[in-house]
Amino acid sequence: LALLIYLLMYNFYFLRKKVWRRWLLAVSVFGVTLLSCYSRIYVGVHYPFDILCGLLIAAFLAGLVITIFRSFAARKPNTVSRTSSVSKE
Repeated sequence: LALLIYLLMYNFYFLRKKVWRRWLLAVSVFGVTLLSCYSRIYVGVHYPFDILCGLLIAAFLAGLVITIFRSFAARKPNTVSRTSSVSKE
C-alpha cells in the first residue's frame, strides 16, 4: 500500500518537474518504502513473503493507474469556447 501511494504521488505531482527532483523523490520514496517494509518484518507483524507479495501487487496497481492516467492525459479534449459559437450580426 505504501509503494502504491508513493508511486502515485510521484507520478501525479512531479510529472513535469526537473529531472534531478524526480530522481531525488524516487530514491527517497523507495527508501521510505523499504524502511517501512523492513520495520514490519523486524517487529514481527508480517512475514517476508507477505511484504514481497504486497510490493508486487502495489507495483502492478501503480503501473496500471499510471498507464490509465497517461492515456487520458494524452488525449486532447475538444475545447470549444462559448463565445466562438455566437454569431456576430
